[in-house]
Amino acid sequence: MTRPEPTSDITPDTPSGVIAVQVPAAIPVFRRLWIDFCSSQPIPLVDAVTRAGANLDEVLGEILALPRERVEPDWSTAPIPDLLDHIIATHHEFTKNALPALWELLREVLGKHGDDHPELHEVAKVVAPLFTELGQHLQKEEQHLFPYLRQMTQEEHAPQRVPEAPMKMMEDEHDTAREAFHQLRAMTNEFRAPQDASDAYRSLYAGLAELGRDLFLHIHLENNILHARTREMCGAVSS
Repeated sequence: MTRPEPTSDITPDTPSGVIAVQVPAAIPVFRRLWIDFCSSQPIPLVDAVTRAGANLDEVLGEILALPRERVEPDWSTAPIPDLLDHIIATHHEFTKNALPALWELLREVLGKHGDDHPELHEVAKVVAPLFTELGQHLQKEEQHLFPYLRQMTQEEHAPQRVPEAPMKMMEDEHDTAREAFHQLRAMTNEFRAPQDASDAYRSLYAGLAELGRDLFLHIHLENNILHARTREMCGAVSS
């Protein structure tokens, strides 16, 4: 995604990712309502709001009332190595810690509630490949793409060749993870545990929701800011 030029005009057709870059104060609104703002392809606000089941007029009104001042640190202008450090320390580490803990919770909950709540087996069918792919995804970024991007910023003149293939691969994997969380949200009644749920059951759904919300912000920082800035730096901005 190309980084947008600043504008004060936000309409239902403005992509949600563009709004998240221009008005960072909108990000908590998007995360609270599960409005997708991190897709590798622009999604008009109206479409993102509709998919989330939110009210467009209310969302648009809330966003238009938000302050437009940049928050600190402003990742759209901060040094790229600082952004990479932040992504790893904040989002990668959170994900690495969350995945095994949530998997153990899922196994426990399946054992206790699987017979009475067959939807848990459907949740497991989504979670198992998702967690495996997320773990592999973080490794690829930390071992290959991120070191290359860090090296680029240390050179006197940034290379003209944009690392398009690995970034596109990461964006495709981001989209797969995003869609998995949309599925999970639908099959868990927006991560609301049933009335007869145990504490472990409730913790599982709360943990999945927390992971999903963190992942949307994590992907936003990579798709909409890190990758866009890299393309700019390489003189290969997409149209």
